[in-house]
Amino acid sequence: MAVGRSWVSYRLILPALLLTTLLCCESPVTRSGYTEEEIDYFLEIALGTEYGDVQPVIRKWRQGLKIKLMGTPSETDMKTLDDVLKELNGIIDGVSLWEVEGQPNVEIHFLPEEEFSQIEPNYVPLNYGFFWVQWNGDGELTFTRILIATDELITQTVRSHLLREELTQSLGLMRDSNRYRDSIFYQGFTNTTSYSEIDKVVIEILYLDEIRTNMTEAEVRQVLSG
Repeated sequence: MAVGRSWVSYRLILPALLLTTLLCCESPVTRSGYTEEEIDYFLEIALGTEYGDVQPVIRKWRQGLKIKLMGTPSETDMKTLDDVLKELNGIIDGVSLWEVEGQPNVEIHFLPEEEFSQIEPNYVPLNYGFFWVQWNGDGELTFTRILIATDELITQTVRSHLLREELTQSLGLMRDSNRYRDSIFYQGFTNTTSYSEIDKVVIEILYLDEIRTNMTEAEVRQVLSG
């Protein structure tokens, strides 16, 4: 009785085994085209808020975001804002973001951390970047105030990270996570100054027409997973 396997046969079988292993371990793609991993991450980030006891439902903007820089932004801060706005406008459908000099619905203040509470009474101490949003009974965001620290110990890289993070979370993605260190939503300290691929997907999902304000987790899963 023959035993063993020829080298040629082994080389043919190994790639097939490897492919089978990869396929069984990938997150399956749902009917919506998003993987379960992407949907799970979206729900972790988009339901509820980091501070306060609020109902865990979808909240997002239905009107354009009119953004005004206030305080003492640096030239790099202004350039960072331009870059982030271009990226977000390329990801989001239905809602636009732009900078204004007049009446904003998004204020971004650059000032020392010790002065944060003078601008935003709801400020939670020991945060060098902070945002506070308001929404109506329909779950539509109506106003945001963002605070970015200009303390000497805060490097420009950190400021650029904070500006990107706080503005992105102000879109309605208000929670942090420990899942992905390269994500702008990472709970721990990082200097990330760009969106990861899953960040872009999460932002995109929030502004799909099918994802409506005040949706619960079950309702979102029904839309995205089928």
